[in-house]
Amino acid sequence: MKRTVATLALGGFVVLAGAAAAGASELPVNLASPGLVPVTVTDPSASIGGVKPARSGLVEGRVVAHYDKQALIRAGALGPATTQLVASDGSVEPVAPNVTLEVKVTGSKSKVRSVAGAGVLEPLVPDVDLDKLAAKARARTGRVIPDMAAWQTLTLPAGTDADAAIKDLLASGQVSDAYVAPEAAPPPQTQPTPDFTAMQGYLRPAPQGIDADFTRKDPRIRGAGVTIADLEYYWTANHEDLQLDPIATDLGKTTYPQYPNFADEHGTAVFGEMVAKDNGYGVTGGVPDATMRGISPQRARPTGSPQYNTAAALTYVAQFLSPGDVVLIEQQTVGPGGGTKYVPIEWTQANFDAIKLLSDMKVIVMETGGNGGEDLDSAPMLGRFDRTVRDSGAIIGGAGSATTHAALNFSSYGKRVDLQGWGESITTTGSGGNLFGGTAPEMLTRRYTRSFSGTSGAGPIVTSAIAAVQSYLKATGQTPYTSAQMIDLLRRTGTAQTGTRQVGPLPNLAAALKDIEVDGPVTKASLSPAPVEGWYLNPTITLSADDGWGVGVKDGTLEYRLDGGDWKPYTAPFSVLTPNAHTLETRATDLKGNTATRTTTFNVYDLDTPVDGAAGGSVPATLALTLGGAASFGAFVPGVDRVYSASTTANVISSAGDALLTVSDPSAVSPGRLVNGTFALNEPVQATAKAGTYAAVTGAGLSLLTYAGPISNDSVAIGFRQHIGAGDALRTGAYGKTLTFTLSTTTP
Repeated sequence: MKRTVATLALGGFVVLAGAAAAGASELPVNLASPGLVPVTVTDPSASIGGVKPARSGLVEGRVVAHYDKQALIRAGALGPATTQLVASDGSVEPVAPNVTLEVKVTGSKSKVRSVAGAGVLEPLVPDVDLDKLAAKARARTGRVIPDMAAWQTLTLPAGTDADAAIKDLLASGQVSDAYVAPEAAPPPQTQPTPDFTAMQGYLRPAPQGIDADFTRKDPRIRGAGVTIADLEYYWTANHEDLQLDPIATDLGKTTYPQYPNFADEHGTAVFGEMVAKDNGYGVTGGVPDATMRGISPQRARPTGSPQYNTAAALTYVAQFLSPGDVVLIEQQTVGPGGGTKYVPIEWTQANFDAIKLLSDMKVIVMETGGNGGEDLDSAPMLGRFDRTVRDSGAIIGGAGSATTHAALNFSSYGKRVDLQGWGESITTTGSGGNLFGGTAPEMLTRRYTRSFSGTSGAGPIVTSAIAAVQSYLKATGQTPYTSAQMIDLLRRTGTAQTGTRQVGPLPNLAAALKDIEVDGPVTKASLSPAPVEGWYLNPTITLSADDGWGVGVKDGTLEYRLDGGDWKPYTAPFSVLTPNAHTLETRATDLKGNTATRTTTFNVYDLDTPVDGAAGGSVPATLALTLGGAASFGAFVPGVDRVYSASTTANVISSAGDALLTVSDPSAVSPGRLVNGTFALNEPVQATAKAGTYAAVTGAGLSLLTYAGPISNDSVAIGFRQHIGAGDALRTGAYGKTLTFTLSTTTP
């Protein structure tokens, strides 16, 4: 017997809108607010509608995963209300729940049951000794409390006319009050957080911003693989747009405890510029995939209050970092001018030594310039900011205008200031909530500002550019840059400043990354006409090359070679006429000299086979079966007796004298029945072909079609039915089964 086999994925799912597909939420989900949805799951990494959990952990012995609510809604896994099911095709079906009434019984409960028919009557207030409670009330007040024992919950079957049932109950004389039981409603709160990303001009393309819009499109340039450690007094780790682990994020913990007395939202604003989640609301950081860490400059002491010790904190944090990581110093110190004439903290020698230690460990230090408006080249600075005198290796950042990129008057400036970021009009998380959230304590995790500023605001912008470059270098197998290399790259490719006070150029990530790109152009080979069962007849091959976000393909460099032959320049489409298997290699070079080779394999067949010199041809033995897309039943609704339908198609080619199309389930687990983990549906799936008779799929196989002779490109409509009874238990999640279709013959 000859045969050909194809497999088909068949499935359906149960989605509780307002709970989630991977399990049941412990409480009703409040769709009116942003944030995370807690879901009880069996797999800590389980995705819902393609959305991965933000974090997972054990809660009272249960595995609970937290999912971003807005992402679930965008993925279609949560509907706009808890009374909707969302199907795989995006359609929304209303749930048919039981009808629940709250009734106050004044007569016989048996009479109420008789009037209600199939209703189930249960106490509204179970598990409370109401007589004892009433006695306490009488002792304390001398009054008789309401009789809560008279209140009952009456559950009626789905589809019951609630108004008619209430009317009958009130008319019976056994019930004094009756109404539909209220549903859970969201708690009162402010509106969902809007999307403020359009206001983040510092991330727009040059010359306005650093062009993080460009880098966030490539997963290799979003900061992955790079840790940013911020020397910062305090931050709100659980801000809705940061969602950081408070324990892992705080490197200092009790050794360097956070200090909230200096504008506790300062750190939240700095973090948001760099790593705010890319989630469709609030803001998005310049490198949202970077690992964010913080350390306080306040060192705990055995006795007395913590001591401000930046040198110690910088040395302490060095033990957690690797080459290519970045330390952002969000601190300043009083310079020789005294008062508020702040300068970079390396003014003091201990800080300088600690920064140089980090630099020598190949960690890039981004040091904010300070808001004292000081000239770092002036004589009172004693040459401490002159690289020919001493060089800590840090990148010092100044604050520039959001529009002209000239130095703002409060920013330190001079030859030692390498790069600038916006020092004004920065939209980010936290910092007083003057854009959204306000100052109310309960809004701490939902505050956004439109006016963060200073060298404090400029530093994270430059740090985002540094982390983006380092993440690309790491992702492409290159050695991370040193500070000197990074300064050279970002200054050469940046947007020039204006004005006479040097604060350096604004980084331009698109230009910088094109300067260091190592990706060769991607070549593509298109073959036509379309293949038959993976074989081409005298195909014509067209080549193309694309350099993606790189500098472009160099003219005349697109080449190819066939089956290990000589490389040839590609000038026009060409044909391959020789039968059998072939290997095609293609390559092209970009304007930076990067080359990439791609290999494509294909098969060629020849229909013309001469026999004894006479005209003729031969037909090879052919059994070909091609299935259409996976079949889905959509959403299964618990508690409802229903037959679900699904369909797919098959294309049959047979040169045999007879052929048989069958479907089977060879799996050892619940053959013929859709499964969800260790759970299986009660009844097997049924199948038919060409609107024939439905029958159950078994492990042994079900015959669908019989062919009495050769057939070519027969389009077969295949249908499936799945019955689920009202009493069948359904487990939340996806049900599925892989079925095997076989086209076989006993007559060659």
